[in-house]
Amino acid sequence: MIKQEENSSLKGFVYWVGLALVVGGALSLIYLAVLVVQLIQSPTESELIAWVVANLGEEGVLLAGHINETQFEFHGNDKLQLILLGILGLIAISILTTVVNALITSGISLIKFSKTDDMKEKGQVAT
Repeated sequence: MIKQEENSSLKGFVYWVGLALVVGGALSLIYLAVLVVQLIQSPTESELIAWVVANLGEEGVLLAGHINETQFEFHGNDKLQLILLGILGLIAISILTTVVNALITSGISLIKFSKTDDMKEKGQVAT
């Protein structure tokens, strides 16, 4: 009897953790969607882009480095800089979306796991 009570409290905890993962993942996806829309509609007014541009360093230098002893710099105008920043931003958002997708999937799995014994007792099968 005690073991069954411990099992049910553990299942309840697993259920709430799964629910928290799903809700947190859904809220994160909503935030990412708002961020993407903001970046597409007005990239110059975005606080994120303004912060990145302010911390870039030299104006017009897109890439700088050296090969062996030869140094090089790749210069571009501000529009090209915004395009490249936009592409990098979309790649970062894509990576974050994949992580959030994993959170939601894990949360759903935990919720299903917490309900398996309840469904077996009622004669239902969880899929």
